[in-house]
Amino acid sequence: MNRFPPATGLQLACSFCEDPEIESLRPRISYNSRTQILTARIKPTHILDSHQPWLDSEMLKMVTSGFLNDPERDHLNRLVGTTFQGFVAPYEASSKDPDACIIQDAQRLPTIVVETGWSESWPKLDDDKDLWLIGGAPIVQRVFLIRWSKLSGNRVKGEIHVYGRDGAGNPVLLQTELIFPVPSNGLKQAIPISRSQLFGPSVFTGRDPTDIFNLLVTSLRVKADPFIRIMGFVPA
Repeated sequence: MNRFPPATGLQLACSFCEDPEIESLRPRISYNSRTQILTARIKPTHILDSHQPWLDSEMLKMVTSGFLNDPERDHLNRLVGTTFQGFVAPYEASSKDPDACIIQDAQRLPTIVVETGWSESWPKLDDDKDLWLIGGAPIVQRVFLIRWSKLSGNRVKGEIHVYGRDGAGNPVLLQTELIFPVPSNGLKQAIPISRSQLFGPSVFTGRDPTDIFNLLVTSLRVKADPFIRIMGFVPA
């Protein structure tokens, strides 16, 4: 993690992305022009990619449940590590490769973003959230931050934090759910996503923008469990 002034930081981020040797490592390179921090993550671990199959599964359920019709689903894309620029002030010189996102065809920024990391990287994830929700306004609707923590006995704790914007346009925490350990209250854990949050102002004609689909945290738990064990850990 290094600090560079905006002109230098963005230039470095772009040059790294275009370097064939660096590109072969498939790094996720980010430059935050507000914090002036340049970062690169190479080869994320199984645990840090466990949200990928979860998003695939939930997007399939959006179709099979009837929440999305075929044209709507064809209009949405799930991307990993794609480089995004074109943010607004004070992030206009930023470049960001999200851990995952959902984006419409021909849209310059995603509507839903997922960033993940170990607890030690939480300050960076918090900065990422601000970059997306402030620098990506008004297009970016929701940011999910997934935090994994290593505990004693090779146990791993997981949490998902859901952020949006308040009436003044400031990032606000909307919801926090435990992935591991499993909550003892037995309540259904769901993250509501509306059609308007997926599509922004481009909701298809005749479709209700207020319709809600619930992303199930239980499904994320099921997908993450084997990924945790593959790395020699156990869920907390």
